[in-house]
Parts: sequence; structure tokens; C-alpha cells
Amino acid sequence: MKLVQQVLALTSLSLALTAQAESDINSGAAAGLNAATRLDFRVAVPRMIFLRIGSGVNFTDNATINRVTFTVTPANVGSGVAVLGVPSAGAVQARVLSNGGNVSFTARGVLGGLASGARRVAWSQIVPLALGGALPHPAIGDGVAGVASALVPVGGVVNQTATFTFNYANASPVASGTYNGRVTYTAALP
Repeated sequence: MKLVQQVLALTSLSLALTAQAESDINSGAAAGLNAATRLDFRVAVPRMIFLRIGSGVNFTDNATINRVTFTVTPANVGSGVAVLGVPSAGAVQARVLSNGGNVSFTARGVLGGLASGARRVAWSQIVPLALGGALPHPAIGDGVAGVASALVPVGGVVNQTATFTFNYANASPVASGTYNGRVTYTAALP
């Protein structure tokens, strides 16, 4: 009895899984004879978000963290003359791509600014500029996300790029040392 139930279940399943295609057949001697059928298509696109700041390949995870370095000459310490970042005047490629609606783009600097031991340089001394694209550089917050840049989709897609450059404002003299700090960028969908 159990074997009969299994055979019936498998037969029912195989009939349910049999694909049936639309077909049309016509015959006759008349001119203009034709047959027509239809085929449906579907494309499934997942909701996604991608962010790249610096070098790397689009649409891949990359663990490399790029660095912008400012070297102040002795004659310019605290002079108010801005110092360009290196490499390439602090030029960093940036891209946000998303198909999920509005994107909030933020930058959070490590609390207290750039540090050399107990000494600090405030994030306000790092001046970003976005060039050659639609992606604005968000304000760098001190330990918290700065004011967000709102990226609005066009046709349901946010696809914005820019080259970010950075200057060290050099507004006042600071003690000698190498000051390090990190900014974490976040692109977020609601």
C-alpha cells in the first residue's frame, strides 16, 4: 500500500512539473497561413548599494584603505597657506551606486581629530573638495557622522561619482609630529 502511495505521489509531482508551452497549429491551402505563440520574460534585479572611496575595482569588496598625506614645510608651519594632499593633490576616486531609492552619504572622522600621541589636529583643518562629478563630499564629523549628503535617484538609480581632493588648512601652528586619523564613509538606504 505504501509503495502505491509513493508511485501515485511521484506521478502527480511529475505531471505538475511538466512544462507546457503555448502552441498554435493551422492548416489549409489558403494563402497567408500562420501560427502565433507568446513567451513571457522576467528579469529579477536585487536591491543593492555600492560605495568605493579610493582605489579598487567597481562591484567588488576591497580591504585596501588609501591614505592622503600632507607634508608641511618648515617655512609654512601654521602660516594659513593650505597644503595639498598627496598622492596627486590628494585625489581620491569616489562612487556611490544604488537602485534602492534615496541614499544618505556621510563621513565620520575618528573622535578628537588626527592624533600624534595626545596632540590633535581638528577635522575642520582637513578641507575636502569634490571635482568632476555629481557626488558631493559630505561634512566630516568628529566622532559622529557629519551632516549627510542626500543623494536622490534618477530613474530609480543613484549613480554618482567624483574625484575628492583634500587640503590641510594649516590655519595655526601645531606641535611637531605625525598626525594620523581615519574617516569612515557610509552610504545608506532607508
